[in-house]
Amino acid sequence: MDTLETTEHKSTFRFEPGLQYRMPIHFGPQPGPRRFPAGVQPDYTRYPKRHVARVNYLARADQLAQYLPPGFSLWGEPVMTIEVCYQSEVPWLAGRDYALFGISIPAKCTGKKEVVHGEFRLAVWESHADVVVCGREDIGSNKLFAEIPAPRILDEHYYYHAHSMGCRFFEMDVHGLREADPAGARHVIGDGQTPSAGMLWYKYIPRTGAPGVADAEYPVLWPRTDSHVTIDRYFTGNGSMHFKHATWEELPFMYHVVNAIADLELVEFRGASLTLAHGGSDFGGARPIE
Repeated sequence: MDTLETTEHKSTFRFEPGLQYRMPIHFGPQPGPRRFPAGVQPDYTRYPKRHVARVNYLARADQLAQYLPPGFSLWGEPVMTIEVCYQSEVPWLAGRDYALFGISIPAKCTGKKEVVHGEFRLAVWESHADVVVCGREDIGSNKLFAEIPAPRILDEHYYYHAHSMGCRFFEMDVHGLREADPAGARHVIGDGQTPSAGMLWYKYIPRTGAPGVADAEYPVLWPRTDSHVTIDRYFTGNGSMHFKHATWEELPFMYHVVNAIADLELVEFRGASLTLAHGGSDFGGARPIE
């Protein structure tokens, strides 16, 4: 009679120092924006190609302040920027494309050792799940998923929208565009004197089995100097945007985010723009704010 094999085969998996891991970690280091196959050298001075539409509104400071994380405060005028970006020929997606849209406000982060001024992302939605996952886990960006179709263009109007689970919760229209000096694409934020250090996020990873307890929690800076974007053409004009109030049944994972933004009072329209550009970043320069 044969006997069953009783040898215990223990794990032979080992972490490789200095390489990026993401679940499931046991298959080895994860490919992504900051790790390419051998022989692949992305050129972030040329790619991706970018189509970026923005509208800006003066909002109420007291309303925005309630959505700032610990250690943050508003910086200068409470101008809210809503940005939709289509990226094509994306290196970390092997030449595929994806879209995103986000909402930023000027903010100051006071850490234990430094004070950083920049654009705090209240939220950003992206149309590719892998990009959302690696952005949340690796660099701490406040990312959510949504489908963001290419713009519909009619009578010189650019119509944008986003939807999830069949619920169309965001719309934006940019129109009346006139070409302008590309130097104007770097819009002034904050107090107009202190330069913006870049994009600000707040990383939070919950501890398993312990609601309200974090495994990781800290503010993050992605510095502007980490980007290699070149502006090809720049247009200014008019625009508008709208967030639809949603129910739990429509957006069970993010109706609270959408409704909070929909409730913000837009005090004054502050201009719209369309930027065509190329180049980008792997966001590898993102770091915790100390």
